[in-house]
Formats: sequence, C-alpha cells, structure tokens
Amino acid sequence: MQMKMSPWDPGLLVLMLSTLMIEASAAELRWIVSGRHKQGILVLHRLIGAAVAFASQ
Repeated sequence: MQMKMSPWDPGLLVLMLSTLMIEASAAELRWIVSGRHKQGILVLHRLIGAAVAFASQ
C-alpha cells in the first residue's frame, strides 16, 4: 500500500531542506574557488536562515 505524502510531511520537508543545503554548499564552494567567497557566504547565510525559519513554523 502506497502512502500519500502531503506537501507538509516532516520527512519530505527534511529531505527538501537537506537537498537545498547540499546544493547551497556546492555553490558556495564554487564561489570560494573562483574568488567570490563573500558572495557565497552571504547566500549560504540567507539560505540557512530561511530553512531554519521555515522549519520552526
């Protein structure tokens, strides 16, 4: 029997947030390597803040 997952399912939310953080980390590493580390850190901080705010609702 297959279960339906609502868009607000905690397991799905954790999966989406972890995927977002992995992608953000990869982007930050590319920016650091290319010399744009300040931009990468700024974006990463904003993404972490948004993820924490969303998860704490």
